[in-house]
Amino acid sequence: MAKIEPRSRAKTEAAPEPKPQPKIEPAEPQPPRVTALIVSYNSVAALRRSVQAVDATPGVEVLVVDLGSQDGSARIDAEYPGITVLRLPKHFGATKAMNIATRTSGADYILYLDPHAVVEPSTALGLADILDANADVIAACPLFKSAEDGTLCPQVYKLPDSAALAAAAESGSLPVAMPPSLSDELVPVEFASRNALIVRKDFIRGMNYFDERYGHAWGDLELAWQIQNAQRKTVIATRLGAVWHTPEPAQIGSTTIADRYNGAWGYVSKHFGFVSGIGFLLGAIFKALFSFRFGLLGGLLSGQKIDGTQSSL
Repeated sequence: MAKIEPRSRAKTEAAPEPKPQPKIEPAEPQPPRVTALIVSYNSVAALRRSVQAVDATPGVEVLVVDLGSQDGSARIDAEYPGITVLRLPKHFGATKAMNIATRTSGADYILYLDPHAVVEPSTALGLADILDANADVIAACPLFKSAEDGTLCPQVYKLPDSAALAAAAESGSLPVAMPPSLSDELVPVEFASRNALIVRKDFIRGMNYFDERYGHAWGDLELAWQIQNAQRKTVIATRLGAVWHTPEPAQIGSTTIADRYNGAWGYVSKHFGFVSGIGFLLGAIFKALFSFRFGLLGGLLSGQKIDGTQSSL
């Protein structure tokens, strides 16, 4: 009989332990490079155009501050879900609105936009590039052209004296001071409007934000003065563009004019001295009295400004 050999025991090897996989952390969201900040009041059609021009631009967040509008402006984020809307219950004036939104913004550069301004696709980030490349430039704006006829729009002014401010309180605008030449890529100016103006947020923070003694008018004038006083620059970027859609004429009430006068009085007192400020205010009071504009007179005597307490504008 054949001898049966016992089966050899198979040598069993333990399965290798799986190597630990590196833990993948979710990517931190990158902060926006620019905040496009639009203060709006009852201008929904213009607001749509302005928002559409900057919405979904990489690196740009869109922040709309609605001043108690009744025309649907406060619901613009239903049409553009990528934007943020800060809904204020009343018209508190542009100065307070800009302060609230500037503190809320997540970017180092703030592009203040009027709803009637439509910037070209490359403008927002192009203005940021200018601030990146020029440490002495605090603010920059594009070159504005009219949507109606393509002509250059008023956007540059000289820092005014008290007489120019008194005239501007009545008219709503300062005398235009066009720069001597637009042949250079960057043209220094004294004062550019906030219709489309990019500003370093740390500079605004350094001046303790906008002085809320101004109601709706002259916050941008104060910014221009602060930049000049710091021996820094505001420039027009002539290679970057924006289009201005002229708003429909609106009836201006005594509260709005009083706001302009009282803001101008604060500016004159702050930068030209207390005596000059008193002279400015008395001149405005006597002008209102002798022209029988008693609504304006009451606003001047009470220091009325657009700050949410007014019943009408």
